[in-house]
Parts: sequence; structure tokens; C-alpha cells
Amino acid sequence: CEVYGSSDGGGTKHGFYYMWGDMYSYMGNLAMQALVSSDGLAEYSVSPSGLGTQTMARGTDRQLNVTLTPTGTEPVKTVGYVLTVGDTELAEREYTLPEGSELTAYLAPKTVTLPVDLPLSAEAYATTLSITKVNGQPNASAQASTAGSIVLLERLGTRRSVMEEFTGTWCTWCPRGIVGMRRLEEEFGDRFIGIAVHIDDLMQVGDYARSRVKRMASGLPNSVIDRTVVCDPYGGINNEKHFCVNQDLARALAVPAVADLGVEARWSEQQTDVIEVGVQTTFWYTDFAKSQNYSIALVLVEDGMKGEGTGWQQANRYAQANSGYDDDDMAEFRNAPHYITDIAYNHVAVAVAGIDNGLGGIEAPILNGQLQLFSYQWDLSQNTLIQDRSKLSVVALLLNPTKGTIENAAKVKVSGGSSTGIAGIKVQEGTQPTDYSINGQQLAQPQRGVNIRRMADGTVQKVVVK
Repeated sequence: CEVYGSSDGGGTKHGFYYMWGDMYSYMGNLAMQALVSSDGLAEYSVSPSGLGTQTMARGTDRQLNVTLTPTGTEPVKTVGYVLTVGDTELAEREYTLPEGSELTAYLAPKTVTLPVDLPLSAEAYATTLSITKVNGQPNASAQASTAGSIVLLERLGTRRSVMEEFTGTWCTWCPRGIVGMRRLEEEFGDRFIGIAVHIDDLMQVGDYARSRVKRMASGLPNSVIDRTVVCDPYGGINNEKHFCVNQDLARALAVPAVADLGVEARWSEQQTDVIEVGVQTTFWYTDFAKSQNYSIALVLVEDGMKGEGTGWQQANRYAQANSGYDDDDMAEFRNAPHYITDIAYNHVAVAVAGIDNGLGGIEAPILNGQLQLFSYQWDLSQNTLIQDRSKLSVVALLLNPTKGTIENAAKVKVSGGSSTGIAGIKVQEGTQPTDYSINGQQLAQPQRGVNIRRMADGTVQKVVVK
């Protein structure tokens, strides 16, 4: 609120107008009183909002999140609601707010979870939620509906969450990211994929340092989970001084995955500096128009990287007694010197392809349960970071460039490591086994190297011909 006054009778103080907060200096203590009347308000009124885009498996009693704002005079204890999904209007349901969490404060929004039945086919739908009743009475709100969309899945994919951790050997606080990544791997196994992105040191990848995801993370150490949550790589979103980032990762893993993802990677027998990468993607819903919303990106990571000289020494702030990180997890760095000379760095990104918007690889239409194959010949002949080919892994990221998020991921060791996420992908029953090359081309007969075989029983296998 701006209130203008004057101590010189001319409406100004030395020719300037002042904000309300400055006026006490010239006019003494000021007060403002606002009176609010409920006259004219309806008794039973609620406005919904925040439907957005929500993803869930088809079936009964699914959970729909929505924000309800009371705009009437009576506390809200129950709401009746109707969900319209595409052209289908579902039956009206009633939701009772848990005791003690009723909506009692005027214009104070609260997010609730409404149960909905979704027996429809697995597709993406435009959706409208209407609040029809409040405490059993007609909803008097002028804004009784909210629009959004639902991605309805045949089944949930197996989600793997990615933490891109931004670090540097010069960064004195960054050792806690090393501990955080190790603890997450121990707790979540292969459902956690860690990528250590080095900034301004000898392990930096320029394209990663200039990427959009790097701009999401200000300062070091910092990390981004699935390109949706920015948090400390050890203390989590609340920046605690003990290991809490596992809570943030657990929430990320609970987000429904729209697709399953698998990846194969091996050094080419014909071109010694080329990695042949094959990515297999199976979406669990049908969308004829949205393939441009998804794309494949690749990251090459290496474990056990080390070197000699000051550029490979890890600065360590925790060697000082007053670091504040006193839990057992950080003991190894509290007991280490200020500069650690014999450290081996894991999960280090040493090359990227399509890190911001992906390389493509998802074609229209997206069909429920249909396997899509994508190949990439990754020429690394100019790469100067790789130290040990036996310690390399490829991470495949399923990006949604429109949202700027990672929808799912998979990781595999280079040169014949077993794939992740391929088993169980179904094809039409009753067909004969069909072989495909690693780049997705159908073959009359298996060729030398890696083949993808779709079996008559509906499974997909990797076949290696020597």
C-alpha cells in the first residue's frame, strides 16, 4: 500500500514521495485498519484449483490431488465432486475431510487427495473436476471447476531416479556429496542413478557445465533429482547437517513412470573409439500426437577416476573441528587431511549427448505396450577424459523437454553388460520370434553382435551372435 504525505505542506518531503513504511519518520506512528465483512457471502462455497497434469494407473480408487479454497462462511467438512475425463463424465462421489482438517479459514487453501475411479483405456485425457456440493448443499462458488489433464497408464513403469550432483575438487564442502551418493546407492540399489558433474576442475565436461540443469543448481555442492527437485546432495531439500537426501529421493521414486526403459552399450568391433548404444522404451499409454514431448539423452560415467598433482586433490572443509557435520557418515572426511591426495572419484560424467533436449528416438504414435528401439553410434575418438574403459557405464535418460524433466532412466556397463528394464516387455501373442538389430531394424536372420529378439510368448530377449 502506498500512502503519500508531507511534512512541508506540499505533499512531498524534499521533493520525494515516500512509501507507507517510511512515513513514520516524518509523521509519527501511523496505523491502518482493514474491516472485512461476510455480508453477501454464500454459506457453502468452495473453489478448486491446481489440477495440472497427473499420472496414474487405470483402475479404481486412484488418488487425485487438488487444492480447495473455501469461499463461503461455513466450515467445509464434505465435498461432492464430478470428474470428467475426455468425453466421459464419471459418477458423482463425496469426500469427507479427516477430522481436525476441515476447511475453516476463509480463503485459506488446502491440498486434498480425492479418490477417483478410472476404468478407461490407457491414454492422455483432458480433464475437468467440478465441486458440486459442500456439506451436502449445492456449491455456490462462481469458480466451481478446474481443468487439467490425466495420463492414464495401463501399468506403472519401473522408475529409476537420477541425481545430477554438481561438485568440484576445489570445493571444500563437496565431500558430503560423495558420501550422499554412496549412501543413496546403498539404500536404493539400481533404482538410484548418480551422476557426478564436475565443475571447473580436470574432470569437467563443457556441455554439462553449460547445460540448463546446471543453471538450476546455484553454488556447490548442489544436486538436482529428476530435474524437478534442487537439493543438497547430503542434507536434502532442507539442507540438514546429516543424511536426509534419501527422503527426497524416495519421494521422486514414488512418482509414476510413464514408460519402462532399457539400455545396451558395447564398444564397436569395427570402430574402436565408438560405443554402440541401443535404448529400448515401452510406454504404458497411447498418445498419437505427443512423441515430441519425449527424447533420449545419454551420459557416459566412469568410476575410480584419479590422478596426480594438485588438480586431483580434493579440498576438505570437514577436517576442521567446527564444520558442524558430526554424524558417523562424515567421519571419514573429519579424519582426513584438508587436501586428500589419494581419492578415487566415482559416477563421474565424462561425456554427454543431447543433455538438454535429447537426441530424439521416440516416434509417433506412442502406443500402449509397444517397444520402441533407438540406436546411437557414440564417437569418442576426441574424448580426453576417459581413463579406464572397463569402468565405464552408459546412462540413458528419457527426457520430457517440454517440462524439462527426466521421466525415467536406465544404466548399464559398457561392453556387454546386462541390460536393465527389458525383461517383461510384451508384444502381440501368437507371432513368430522376430529379430532386430541394435538400431531397431528388422532382420531376416540374426546378425553378428547384439540382436533384440521379440519372442512369441510376448517377452524380449538380448541375443549375442559371435
